[in-house]
Amino acid sequence: MKLPTFNLRLQSKIYGFVLLLVVFFIALNVLFFMQINHIFNDYKASDQANLNIQQSIQITGEIEKLQRHVQNYTYTGYLDSADAARKLYHTLFKRLVQSTTQSSETSQTNYDSMRLHLERYYAKFNELILQRGTQQQLRDNIRQYGEQIEKGFQNYLASSNSPEQIKLAQQLYIRSYQVEKGAFRYFESLDNRFAKLAKQSFKTMWREFKQLKSLPQTPPQQSMLKTLEEQIALTEKTFTRSIQHTRGYLSLVNVVMAAEAFEVLYHANQINQNAQKSVKQIKQALEMQYEQVIQTSIIGSLILMGLALILAILNVKSVVRPIASLNQAFQSLARGDTDAKIPDYNIHDEIGQLTLSAKEFQNKNIETQHLLSESEQLSQKLLSVQERLTIATTSAQIGVWDWNLKTNELFWDEMMFKIYHLHPEDFSSHYEAWSQALHPDDRIATEELLTESTQHNKNFDTVFRIVWPNGEERYIKAYAITLYDDTGDAIHTIGVNYDITEFEQLRHHLEKQVKAELATQQEQEQVLIQQSKLAAMGEMINAISRQWRQPLNEVSLYLQDLLSAQSHDQLTKQLLEDNITKSRKKIKFISKTIDDFHTFFNPDSEDTDLDLNGLIKHTLNLFEAQFEDNDITINLTTDQAKSYPLHGNANHMQQSLANLITNAIDAIKERRQQEGSEFKALISITLKNHKEFYSVELIDNGIGLSKESEKKAFEPYFTTKDEGIGIELYMTRTIIKKYFNGRVDLYPIPNQKGARTLLRVPHD
Repeated sequence: MKLPTFNLRLQSKIYGFVLLLVVFFIALNVLFFMQINHIFNDYKASDQANLNIQQSIQITGEIEKLQRHVQNYTYTGYLDSADAARKLYHTLFKRLVQSTTQSSETSQTNYDSMRLHLERYYAKFNELILQRGTQQQLRDNIRQYGEQIEKGFQNYLASSNSPEQIKLAQQLYIRSYQVEKGAFRYFESLDNRFAKLAKQSFKTMWREFKQLKSLPQTPPQQSMLKTLEEQIALTEKTFTRSIQHTRGYLSLVNVVMAAEAFEVLYHANQINQNAQKSVKQIKQALEMQYEQVIQTSIIGSLILMGLALILAILNVKSVVRPIASLNQAFQSLARGDTDAKIPDYNIHDEIGQLTLSAKEFQNKNIETQHLLSESEQLSQKLLSVQERLTIATTSAQIGVWDWNLKTNELFWDEMMFKIYHLHPEDFSSHYEAWSQALHPDDRIATEELLTESTQHNKNFDTVFRIVWPNGEERYIKAYAITLYDDTGDAIHTIGVNYDITEFEQLRHHLEKQVKAELATQQEQEQVLIQQSKLAAMGEMINAISRQWRQPLNEVSLYLQDLLSAQSHDQLTKQLLEDNITKSRKKIKFISKTIDDFHTFFNPDSEDTDLDLNGLIKHTLNLFEAQFEDNDITINLTTDQAKSYPLHGNANHMQQSLANLITNAIDAIKERRQQEGSEFKALISITLKNHKEFYSVELIDNGIGLSKESEKKAFEPYFTTKDEGIGIELYMTRTIIKKYFNGRVDLYPIPNQKGARTLLRVPHD
């Protein structure tokens, strides 16, 4: 294709348009430059005024910073703050001198006044440093007197044997420390509250000191007390003097220095106001000049727009319109429209050359469309063959099938006939022949899935059963994809089949083994639960015997009392009724005990709605005799919840709680054997209602956990006791996890003996 070449005719048109616009634009820029020069001069004056404003703001900020350093030194005494204040003063003084030389006559007067008041401020600051040194000396004296007083009381305590003297001397020793602490807290914060507290401590100290002096004293002790009295009086006098001195130099800071600082800030504000007035005047002048520039730009823009409009009309008529028509023709050709209409411009310039190029491009486009049509047909054939070859080569020993959805014909390769145990001559090559081979129970679902995959462009991926001609059932794994034409209609479904019967048989066999293994495991778990229950029953029977011992003894005494009265002819109706009433109460108590233990021993209890708090109290009642025999204190604490509803087997939960309590009692017994009867045993139980679960925390102060016990506590048949089979904690964790979907954990208590057991069960 021959490309167009520019000639002088079209080129001269474009250059003429551009040159006219450039000349007018240059003239307009010259006018703008003259006006902008006036604006620039005003901006220079404005910059000088803004510089004065910035200097005054900067000086104001540095003065405020200087005040902060001075105040920080006043209240803390940090030398770093004093050094920072000195450096800032010298920097600020140099800035004021420099600003004076660069400012106007009006500002110079203000800068001179600022320097004068700043020098006075700095002189007062040096005076403040001297007073702060005196204050520091007073603080050191108070510290020294305090150490002497504390040492004096220590010597007095060493020489005293009287409990009353020792008690008062110890109180005074502590009081002297409080006085010293209150004084230094006042020096650090300068808060009058601490000064009042220190004075109050002095008064209390004198009162207690008089009480100590009133007691009988040895001559050395009298000498010590006299020395202490002098030191206390000297400390109080020094503290009072320090408070007065502090108020003096604070007055210096708050009144005198504040006045000098105010004067400096006042003159800085005057400089700022004068500069702002200058800026305001310059701003008004700039606004007038801006208006002139805007007027000039509007007029120039209107002229430029008018000229550009005229040139544009001429350009559209001779250049743009023909190019737009040719562009539309080229776009149609690019979309493949071989019948696109091409305008005929017989002009001897570039537009005429573009017209010839468009016609030549149209001819080339027609030839290309024929080539693309032939190539697309060939690609469709190659794609179908490639799809089938790819599936067949990547699926060794797998049957390949092709279902023509237009003709309902079904093509099978050789492996498909082997999988379905059919002969090619017995196969009708239609969809119905494959459908008849499906297992009757799988036919409807499999056909529906295949239909859905073809209609909704989904992959056919499933497992189904077939029936061989001899009646044998086989499992088939199938996978297929559907091909569509340009209109979106399904034309072919290509897929694979392979026999997975052996895998399915193995899977069924493994499922049976797993079920059998689970049943065996459940039986073993029930045996362990029963063993744990029997172990707990032994503890419970022991508890029953202790629960009944006292009431049975009392009933026996009542009977002996009646027999004795009868033998001495003293048996009266009132005595008989009283003893019968007392005996009935004890027998009723024994009956209630039987009911309590019956709930625990009941093996056939079912899941019911429970109250966790009530279960804990009920279980604690079962151990009441053991708690009393072993002198164990029980603390049961609950949070703000009114109830703790839970659904489950009360027997299982009570057995778990009993195992945890028994474990705590055994640990306490072991520690008592080591430490003797003076050991105070304690079991604390805390019940809380969290957002998603309940927690029962049981803490005992027994023997505690060894590292081995901490690791193996929940392993079956692990125990550190001489008796027992070691399954209680293991079964407790198993029961809580299986029947309540909860968990149980055991932790040591850091830095002390004892153990912490945490039981958590989720809400229903």
